[in-house]
Amino acid sequence: MRPVRVRLEPDRVSEREEYVRRLWKRFREGGIDALLADAPRGVVWEPYGAGDRLIEPDELREFFASVEGGGSGREALIWELHEVRGHVLAIGSVRWPVGQGYSEVLAAWVFFFDRDGRLFRAATYGSPEEAGRALLAVEDTGRGDEPAQVGG
Repeated sequence: MRPVRVRLEPDRVSEREEYVRRLWKRFREGGIDALLADAPRGVVWEPYGAGDRLIEPDELREFFASVEGGGSGREALIWELHEVRGHVLAIGSVRWPVGQGYSEVLAAWVFFFDRDGRLFRAATYGSPEEAGRALLAVEDTGRGDEPAQVGG
């Protein structure tokens, strides 16, 4: 398994960026169960290629089992992490084997945190721009944990 590629400046890493880095590393090294063991209950998970939201841990496990069971060899890489408006933007790519090489697409993830610093949603977007629009659309609901719907 490849190491997590994250470009970080140690003196500028926020607690939330470090938390996301640790979650990602746990996922890469131990799979979905390791990730879920470290994530709070009730997180809304929206992984790349899932279509609909996956809320329950068992649904997320089923999704990853179907992806891995299909032998896709899909791999998600994070290149950069940035805290934006109290949430964490991760920029990277998703790739999978094709013939003797790989096909790779740019991807971005947003890890949404409430005002108490608790992760409540992790969503995948097709580009950093789309993820940025999601971050800008976060509505202030008094709890800080209800992002607006983006798209249209």
